[in-house]
Amino acid sequence: MQYGRVLNIECCEYVVAKLDLRLTLFYVCNEVVQTCRKKHAVVYKDAFKEILRDAALLVRLQSQSD
Repeated sequence: MQYGRVLNIECCEYVVAKLDLRLTLFYVCNEVVQTCRKKHAVVYKDAFKEILRDAALLVRLQSQSD
């Protein structure tokens, strides 16, 4: 379950990152979800989808406060 470690690290970094890095991590997460959808990797897609929702919320909140 290597992807679990990747998600854990990304979540930790995402919370402390500035807006520009958060946007980059958001795009990476989105790319993973899109690639998993094309290759039918449901386990990875579902795991990254949860992170993507949280990431979108954090980016939105920080951009509104700036």
